[in-house]
Order: sequence, then structure tokens, then C-alpha cells
Amino acid sequence: MIVLHQQNKEVEFVPGATKIFVSENFFQTNDRYRYVDGVRHDRFVDGDFRSGILYGAEVVITNPTSSPMAIELLLQIPKGAMPAAGSQRTKTSALQLAAFSTQKTEYAFYFPTAGEFSHYPAHVSAGVEEAILAVAENREFKVTDEPATEDKTSWAWISQNGSSEQVMDYLKSENTLRVDLAQIAFRMKDKEFFQPAIELLRSQRNYDETLWSYSIKHNHTPALKEYLKNSDRFTSQCGMAFESDMLTVDPVPRNWYEQREYSPLVNARAHRLGSKRTILNPKFFGQYEKLMKILANRSPLSSDDHLVVTYYMLLKDRVDEAFEHFEKIEDKAVVASMPWAYCDAYLDLYKSKPDDAKAKAQKWVNYPVDHWRSRFENVVAMVDQIKGGATDVVDPESRDQQQDQSASSAPSFDLNVVSGNMQGVGKAAVKWQNLETVTVNYYEMDIEFLFSTNPFARDQLDGFSMIRPNESKSMQLKKGKTGTLEFDLPKQFANKNVLVEVVAGDQSKSHAWFANSMDVQVVESWGQVLLSDSEKKSPLSKAYVKVFARDSSGNVLFHKDGYTDLRGRFDYVSQSNRSLDGITDYAILIISDENGAVIREAKPPME
Repeated sequence: MIVLHQQNKEVEFVPGATKIFVSENFFQTNDRYRYVDGVRHDRFVDGDFRSGILYGAEVVITNPTSSPMAIELLLQIPKGAMPAAGSQRTKTSALQLAAFSTQKTEYAFYFPTAGEFSHYPAHVSAGVEEAILAVAENREFKVTDEPATEDKTSWAWISQNGSSEQVMDYLKSENTLRVDLAQIAFRMKDKEFFQPAIELLRSQRNYDETLWSYSIKHNHTPALKEYLKNSDRFTSQCGMAFESDMLTVDPVPRNWYEQREYSPLVNARAHRLGSKRTILNPKFFGQYEKLMKILANRSPLSSDDHLVVTYYMLLKDRVDEAFEHFEKIEDKAVVASMPWAYCDAYLDLYKSKPDDAKAKAQKWVNYPVDHWRSRFENVVAMVDQIKGGATDVVDPESRDQQQDQSASSAPSFDLNVVSGNMQGVGKAAVKWQNLETVTVNYYEMDIEFLFSTNPFARDQLDGFSMIRPNESKSMQLKKGKTGTLEFDLPKQFANKNVLVEVVAGDQSKSHAWFANSMDVQVVESWGQVLLSDSEKKSPLSKAYVKVFARDSSGNVLFHKDGYTDLRGRFDYVSQSNRSLDGITDYAILIISDENGAVIREAKPPME
């Protein structure tokens, strides 16, 4: 049980002992401020009040001391007045005043009738000390039906009582952004006033929906177009895109749609799975769905639209459809633009025309915008790399370029074993970079082991490293950044199934002896496969790569697939639709119609 006891007790106010200050001033809500030389000042009511007008009271409490204070503020509207705007006749509020701080509160009221009324001013008290700390200045209210004096320069008076000429003069001389233009809405019924008023406000870049709505009444086409354009309640019912003589709805300036760049966006699958295309990345799916809604409201599509669709088709690896839309671009302004030029050069890489791509990109390598210039420089650098040049970083902010360069400078090697001479002696090749020595181990094995249905045969192959090899040999590599070490398998392993293991530093790789004509280099540090033709020594593009991933629980799932680019590179790790956390191994299948098949396994890149 809680027992509460309250008591009203008279407390005497001693003015000289006050610790805080309180002021209470009154204003007319529709004419609260005045401006002098661009500085805003309060327009407090000093004279008589008028019945039927909404007034407000501003109460300011100041604590000039260095100590915080807990106070109670008592407010009461004047006698003879009625509360308004959610205010109460009498209200007590508990406040916390910080040291050297000020707080403000307001209430609203109006006088229904004329007369002379007294007022109980704002009181500030301290409940603990049972003392009144401050009292606002007392005031008597004289309320009349008509004001004794009228401010005929104020907007409140001119808008309601002034002539049309006075209103126009006010609009020309004063800052119209500070006034409520809707107060002259009743004047807009007059067409002779409507037209000059709208033209004046338009020249001041000041739009008011209420005033412009009278363009419907007067059938004023220019103002009506502006009204429809700015009427969100109307345009929101016209769809994402709309075009007519009176109204054009463009979703971009209305912030309904924004063209976005997705970099990098790596798709897990290169081909459609099932009867329906699916975008697995949720954010990209939402953006693409919004674009489709916009294009569904346009007929026919513009050249600009076809360029945007080309970009999104490339993002989804739908290259044939990208070519189809790109060829429909006819607008000369679009063709002369920089985004079109980049797509033109980029698509040449898909046509296996690197020289044409480089020639087109070189025209824009001096473009002043870094973001776009680096795109063209990257095309040039990629073509140079296809021709056998170094891997250079054009854009330091580019993740892909940083990975390319890091992959080129990391110590790594790849092992390949191919069939040899007529006596059945195999030939091995180690393609290396940034290494000095390697150790080669030979193990006799059953070839059927390599064709197990388990995509991860490496676990079983690694078991060979637990036993002594049938033969082991250390080999010195020639000086240089990259190179290829070729050697014949020992004659004692002729016509035998042999597992060849190469160890260099903390890396080891095993390979069974079976025929193929591909040079495959897996750069585990950066998650890339580098593929080239064994005989021509040229990058092997358009080779299909399929990747499975295994997590720490032993679950094996499809990870991604795709094709090597013109440089013979393929990123087997990156994709945007699945977290890479927890992956412990990758199994990589590489298939080329002309060069055979290879299976590789790799560890995730170190973070």
C-alpha cells in the first residue's frame, strides 16, 4: 500500500533573494516576427489584444548559477481566455535546469470576448525548499473587438485587407519565403491578379501548391504544368515513368531511382539454372526490378535506356542480350558520350578483339574524371597483359587490379604431367614464379583413384606424403621472376600410374600422370587460376571452370562456375551471393574442348 499526502501551502515571494530569472511575453501567432536588415526579431504585443485572435505566450527561464537546479514551473492562461492548440488552463511542470542554461516553453490561448482581464504570471518554485524562486512580470489585458492601432505594414494585415497593388508591392520588396503565401489564396480567383502574382513568385523561385492550383480554374497552361509536376499526390499515381504534353514523370530527378554501379559483382553461375532466371544478390535484384518497372512505362525505349540495359545485362553475364541492346543505340549524343565509348571498348573484349578494344580505350585515357579514366586505362593494361606484358595496377582503389598484381608477385608454382615418348615415359613441367628450388617426389599409385566420384580427391592424395616416396630429387631453378622447369619422369616409372609431388617452401602440389595440353597455374594467395596453351604458350580463354567448396563440417557444395577471360584468368573464389566464411577447400575442374581437362584443388586465400 502507498499512502500519498499533498497540501497547498502559501509561500511568500522575496524578490531580492531570487536565484533564477523568468520572463513571459505574448505574441500573435500569425505575425510573430519582424525583420530588420535581414535579422529576425520577436514581435511581442505591447498594446491591446483583440478578441478572436490566436495568441501565444513565450516563457523563458534562465539559471545564471554554476549549480544545476530542480524546479517546478506553474503556468496559467489569462483570466477570460480560452486554451488553444493543446494548451491547458493551468499546468505545472517539473524541470531540470543545468548550470548556466536556459529553457523555453510556450502555450496558446484566445479571448472570445472583449474586456479587461487580469493574469496570474508564470511562477518558478523549488519544491524541496518550499520557496518561490522567480515570478514573471504581472500584466493586465485590455481586449477589444477592433484593435486600437493596426500595423498596416505587416503581412497579416496586407494579405487580408490590402489592395492588389499593396500585395504585389509587398511581394516585390519583402522576402516571400518568410510569409504564408496561402493567406492570399482567395485573391487568386481573380485571373488579373493570378497571372502577375504567379509570374512574380516564379521569378523568385518560390512555389506554393495552393496558389498554383488555381491554374486549373484559369486553364493557365504554363502554371498548370508546374502544378502537375510538383503535385506528388498526383504524380505518384502515374507510375514510375510517364510522358505527355502536360506532364513528364522522370524517376531520376524525383529520387525514385538512381543509377548505381556494382563493382565488383561476381555471379556464382554463368548459365541459367532451371526454367527461370534468378538474381541471387538481393540488393541488385531490387535495383533491377525497379528499373524494369520504369522501362515497362516507356515505349519505345530510348538510346539512353538501351545503354543502361546493356550495363545490367553485362552484370548478369547475359552477353548476347547486351550486344542486342547496344546495337539499338542510335542517338548521336549517347554515341558520343563517354559511357557508350567504354561499353564499346569493353564489348570488343567479348568479341576477342583486344586490339580494337585498346584503340578505342586509348582515346579516353586522358579523361579528367579519375573514376572513369581508370576504367579505360584498365582496358589498355588488360590488352597489354594479354599480349604478354606485365601486370600493372592502374587504379589503386581497384580490388581486382590489386589482386592481379599481388597474384603476379606471390611465390607460386603449378605442376603438370603429360604423356611422353613411345616407351611410355611421362614428361613433367613445373611453371613457377618467384622461386629458387623445388623438390620432386614420386609415388606409385592406382590411376582409378583419380576418377573417384568425390570431387575432393586431394585428401587421399595427401596421404602419400605420409609415406616415403619411391624416389625424391631436388632441382635448382634458373634465375628470374618466372620460368618453366621441364623434366622426364624416371624410366623405372614407365607405363606406371605415378603421383608426382612437387614441394617448394610451404607449398606442395601433387599431380597424376594423364594427358592434357594445358598449362594451369593456381595462385592460392589471391584465388586465381591462370590458364595457357601448352604448345602455343598463349593465354587460353573461354575454358569452362567449375568450382566446389567444402566447409569445416565437411559439407561439399557448388560454389561457382564460369569461363576464363582473354588473359586466361579466372577468379575461383569471389562471388556476391554467399558468404565465404567457413570454406576450407576448393575443388576446381577445368575443361577445354581442344585442350582436355584438369582437376585442381586449392585452399582459401589468407586474409
